[in-house]
Amino acid sequence: MAGLKTYNLAGIRSAIFAQADWAPANSPVANDRVDEFINRAYFRMSEEAPFLFFESEIRMAIDPDVKKASTTDLLRVASTLGVSDAWVLETELVVGAAGSTTWNSDRLWDGRTIQLYDDDQSRWLKYKIREVWTEGNRYRISLDRPWKNNTDTGIDWFVETHEFNIPQDAIEVRSLTLQRESLMYPLSILGQDSAEWASVANSGRIVSSGLPRWAFRREHKSLRAPTFDPVASTTVAPDLWVGPEPTGKFEYRFTYIWGKQEIWFHNPGPQTQTTQTATESRYQPYLESPPSNKTAQVDNTTDLSGLGSYGQIQVTLPNIDFMLGFGLATMPRLHRSGIKKRIYRRRISEGPIARSIEQPDDFFLIAEVDGHVTTYTDTGAATPDYGVPLQPIHGYQTVRLWPTPDKNYTVEVRCVRRPKSLTDEQDYPLIHEDAIDCLITRALAYLYESQGNAAMAQYSLTAYQENLFALGKRYGDLRSKSRPRRKRPARVRRNINLRRLLTISEG
Repeated sequence: MAGLKTYNLAGIRSAIFAQADWAPANSPVANDRVDEFINRAYFRMSEEAPFLFFESEIRMAIDPDVKKASTTDLLRVASTLGVSDAWVLETELVVGAAGSTTWNSDRLWDGRTIQLYDDDQSRWLKYKIREVWTEGNRYRISLDRPWKNNTDTGIDWFVETHEFNIPQDAIEVRSLTLQRESLMYPLSILGQDSAEWASVANSGRIVSSGLPRWAFRREHKSLRAPTFDPVASTTVAPDLWVGPEPTGKFEYRFTYIWGKQEIWFHNPGPQTQTTQTATESRYQPYLESPPSNKTAQVDNTTDLSGLGSYGQIQVTLPNIDFMLGFGLATMPRLHRSGIKKRIYRRRISEGPIARSIEQPDDFFLIAEVDGHVTTYTDTGAATPDYGVPLQPIHGYQTVRLWPTPDKNYTVEVRCVRRPKSLTDEQDYPLIHEDAIDCLITRALAYLYESQGNAAMAQYSLTAYQENLFALGKRYGDLRSKSRPRRKRPARVRRNINLRRLLTISEG
């Protein structure tokens, strides 16, 4: 009697080998190639048949725009020890002075748009905020581009915080709902052209504010992927592994990040085993780049003293602050590029002192360092965030609301997200169980195509399309098939306003 068939990655691969009557004798190359075909078919199905995937609900925060608190609450070009810097502005009023604005220096405004008024040209110019911090008794703001000169004072400003980013892996947004206290308001979708023609896409300085009711798409944002190849190596005594993470064999990758989201969009894992509160390095970033290449495997399971002493692991990283021109000690912009680096680690195996830890084939977040830091030391103290594996990132779609929010609101995004790659043999595809056959036939089409068997590739593709059509009749609509639907032939229905106009004209 046949046992229960398990359709995880290993089970799907076995089904493909059986269907293709192919026995590669557990060849790693053949397994990797078929796994690639399975993931390609998996992602293709997410685009062609999102109704086969389960929905996700994601909550995002939107904040009201920020303008000066008084007529004297202005900015000027910053200067340190007589050195002015057109990439850095500072507040003319000291922190806490009457009529001054409290700037957010907790990275929430990093990456956001700031409008600055050019008196000479009588126009507003848009810049990106790199970073906000406190220097002495004033707030300072570094910019993505320099101000027109390094001596200006009395610069008017306006910070736009009303846009939010749809998660980068969302492939189909089903609805946007605004949460106001205990009430939920569905947001209507407005086309970009319509928003521009109606002037609701104008600056928050001149459009109305209140309870948002419309949403429309804006620009696509992204960070450039790092090209630096990180290197991981073990250190010698007295720099020892302290744990409680066990030693083992590891690989590392890193990404660039800019800004962060609010505290309730925090990754699920604590920073260490003893962490009691949310730590900044586990916040969701406002923007994150695609990952770097991985390091070679590094092994720190060798006892250095014969008494259970093991070396730490050092990972070399690029100095992104210096690369962006924020690396000179005499300049006010020193180390204020706003870009930080996130370190991800994959465990290959455990060392002699084991803690029964799984070794999934994924990289997980362990730490975050500033842009100028070129060495990260892994001592085993940080706990990997197993709830959020490293994902490929191709950028973020920005969404704006109208009217612009008059206070902080939460937007609930109901969407279908791009599935995570199936990497471990125990990974299950996030689709309905009866759609597995559809996934297998699509992967078979890729397999036969790679073998040059055009006839069988076309046969598998046809079978896939037939399966997709059948599944569409079942899952394309949530209403029961036994529920009757009222249908009628199309007919012209004259507009009631048109009839009134005709009546008036005839009278």
